[in-house]
This record gives sequence, C-alpha cells and structure tokens, in this order.
Amino acid sequence: MKKLYIILLLAFAGLSGLQAQRFTGGLLLGLNASQIDGDGWGGYNKAGLSVGGFVRYPINRMLGFQPEFRYEQLGSATPELLLLKTSHLTMPLFLTAQTSVELGESSREFAFHIGPAAGLLISARDWIGFDYTAALRRFDLRAVAGFDAEIIKNLSISIEYGYSIASFVEVNQPGINNLFVGGRRPGLYHRYASFALRYHLIR
Repeated sequence: MKKLYIILLLAFAGLSGLQAQRFTGGLLLGLNASQIDGDGWGGYNKAGLSVGGFVRYPINRMLGFQPEFRYEQLGSATPELLLLKTSHLTMPLFLTAQTSVELGESSREFAFHIGPAAGLLISARDWIGFDYTAALRRFDLRAVAGFDAEIIKNLSISIEYGYSIASFVEVNQPGINNLFVGGRRPGLYHRYASFALRYHLIR
C-alpha cells in the first residue's frame, strides 16, 4: 500500500506539470458525515471537514481524469458520544463524465465521477483523547462515487459516497478491540457521505 501511495503521488505531480491550457481545476470545501462498519454502531453521526483542491484533465469532450488532494476527517459517533475521530490526507483519482443541461435560456454543467481514493492516516483519537493512531493501518484505500452540479458560474455543489475497499485495522489488533466490538465481517471500514462546494479557479 505504501508503494501504491508513492506511485499515486508521483503521478499527480507529473500530471500537474502539463501546460495550463490542458486542464481545469479549483478548490473544494465540504463536510463528511461518516460511520465505521464493524464497530457495532450505526448512523452517519460523525461530522468532519473535507478541504482540498482538484484538477481535471480532459480525455475527450465528455470524459476526463480528475486527481484531487484533500485533508479529511472521518470516524464514528453516537448522537451523544464521539467514538473515534480520524484525520487523513486523501488522494482520489476520478474518471469523470461531464455534460451540459439546458435550463430555459441558460445551461448548467453536470459531472459524474468515480474512482479509488488512497488515504494516509494522520491521527486517530477517541472521546477522551486516547491515541489509536499506531493501532490502525497507516494507509487505506476507498472507493468513491459522486456528482457535481453547477450552481452559478465557477461554483458547483458536490455529493459523494465513499467506502473502504479493505479494513483499515488488522483483525484482532491488540489495543483497539476494547473500543470496537466487531460486526458481521472482520475488520473496520469507513462509510461516509460528503457534501462540498467546489470553486473552479480555471474552467
């Protein structure tokens, strides 16, 4: 997983060196509503930030490749209690499909995206501040899908759904089983919905 993350970083850096007229891009700011499958609790009760940037390289008139770089907060909570708060540096790599829809005398841009997201764990703490960072896997991989809808010129709203492809903790990991009781399958998995605004600096 570490080698995969390094490769993704190099790919992102290489693509960013292309000429400006070849891509579009901007910034995003949003909120994650998350839970952890396998902890014995349910509900998207953990709120966290999602902030970063993106670039889109056109493949043809409709399709594009869109790498992103984000700081994200995920985790698990009940309505009364924070169970686990995790912070990540995340790099999604999306395939996008973009189209325009005529709305009266104007048109709006809509785009769908899907792809993997590699995450680097920064920290993991529970409600009393106990540090679980060392007990979790440093790198995790998720599948993410979503869509963007243009609100006004250069501003769009984005809705996404993400899920861990593999458990982000070793099964029966010492030091974490006292918090997480386990679910229908071994391991712990991020599950989250994300709501964000995208400001397109280059379009």
